Amino acid sequence: MPYQPNKKRSVLLIISLAQVISLSVFGYAQRLNPTAKEPVSAARIPAVSVGRAKPVEQPSAIAVNPGEAPVNFNNLGVKYFMAARYSDAVKAFKKALSLYPKTPKARLNLSVVYEKIGRLDDALPLAKLAIVAEPKNPAAREHLCRLQLSLKMNDDAVGCHEILLKMSPTNIDAKSGYVVALLKTGKIDKAAAVAKKIIKVSPNNAIAHNALGIILHQKKRYAEAHAEFKAAVENDPERPAFRFNLAINQMMNKNKAGAISQYKFLKKSDPDLARKIYNLIYADKLVFVPKN
Repeated sequence: MPYQPNKKRSVLLIISLAQVISLSVFGYAQRLNPTAKEPVSAARIPAVSVGRAKPVEQPSAIAVNPGEAPVNFNNLGVKYFMAARYSDAVKAFKKALSLYPKTPKARLNLSVVYEKIGRLDDALPLAKLAIVAEPKNPAAREHLCRLQLSLKMNDDAVGCHEILLKMSPTNIDAKSGYVVALLKTGKIDKAAAVAKKIIKVSPNNAIAHNALGIILHQKKRYAEAHAEFKAAVENDPERPAFRFNLAINQMMNKNKAGAISQYKFLKKSDPDLARKIYNLIYADKLVFVPKN
């Protein structure tokens, strides 16, 4: 029998976190300076403590006998991380912690590596301990907030971001995470207000445009939502979730050609999302095969 589309069926829009890396949320500065007087602790790059380690240009040049100082093993772990040698980075940070269990940088760094390789349940307790050790460290707080979002601890993530924003009130990345946390907890009006503030000071912020588009779409203000989804795609064209949302919105705006255009992009970047769009576009042409 022909496929009969269910008019009450709705497709959930994707609340993307601009996944720079597998589970990342925001685009942070990424630089490394092992000789800095203050540790560099940005985004996905572990914090570097003061030590004698020198910058490494090639992975093969990484020293494997750093001496029995925790700081040296910590910095060695950073170098392994930058060379994408994650298992070696884990070993180095663990060695630093075995020599001095209260090393806050190594603890946070190990959590960052665990997040990078998808071991979120292992990353979380270390992130919490890093906060206990350095409660005023915004990088540690930001890391914890990101983990809570990834682990769907959405209420906790809201509170975490509120603390973070008191510490770093102008941090656009933190505000973007706050918007996502608010959206995931159903606080759409507050999320909309924060998203608009972000766009005012950072008009190219794709996360904020996508979030605002979701809110407007949920309120059936499809034309306004289209402008926001379009802006999200224009500012981050490689993000499949943004194209998916734009395609859904275009279907609601009866723009089948526009949805097909997004489908063509998604075929290469995310076949699963492309299949969902295809099923919506060609629902009247599908054949329903009942299960036995």
